[in-house]
Amino acid sequence: MKKLIFILAMAFLLVMPLVFAGDLGLKPKEKGDQLDFSAKIYTIKQDGIYSGASKVKTNEEAEVWIDKKIGNTYHVDSLIEQDVGVYLYLFYDIQPDTIEYKSHNGKYQQIYTYNDWEWEELEEGGNVILLVNLEYATGSNTFTSAISGATWKDDGIDVTLTENTDYTLSGLTFTISNINYAWNSINASYDYLVDGDAKTNINSTIQGISTFADFWEIIVLAIVISLIIGLLLIVFSSKRNR
Repeated sequence: MKKLIFILAMAFLLVMPLVFAGDLGLKPKEKGDQLDFSAKIYTIKQDGIYSGASKVKTNEEAEVWIDKKIGNTYHVDSLIEQDVGVYLYLFYDIQPDTIEYKSHNGKYQQIYTYNDWEWEELEEGGNVILLVNLEYATGSNTFTSAISGATWKDDGIDVTLTENTDYTLSGLTFTISNINYAWNSINASYDYLVDGDAKTNINSTIQGISTFADFWEIIVLAIVISLIIGLLLIVFSSKRNR
């Protein structure tokens, strides 16, 4: 009898730590009322679940949460047994070219590009805001980012150009002097006169050129080119009719 009691006691001592450890692991995710993910689309950020601008659950209490980032891969967990649609906020130093998503059982597998998400620019880096469906899993819904090299896409980082170092301004002509920015998208703000009235804070975006002149000079040049082409067509046409 004593031997049986001893065996039962040893078994109890071996099993109880596992029971308590399991309980401690699940308890933080069981706090509070369970959210109804089928009724609305919630937003999942690094620090918890949001409904609009309001945080409704901390990361410790959340049923869906961003677990970790290893290398360039985010791992997102869900304790909702049904597939759940959410907005994910994934932070990156530089906006990636692509993000490859693989769900837990492979039900969802897709490569997203920058046309598929919204980019929220921050002071340093920014957030990719991506609408996705998640499978029930812990650590198995993965989002792997990739940057393949130079692209025409905006990387979300603005650089203020320095006069006489990156560009020069002579009269009505703006010239990029730093070759590193010669083919960048440029946001320019400038003033000009129309019938004596000053027009200020005119914003333009110039893509893939190294210099540009005043707006009216460009119009005049286009008219002159059109006239020359028209005259050439008239000359050739008259020669053919002879």
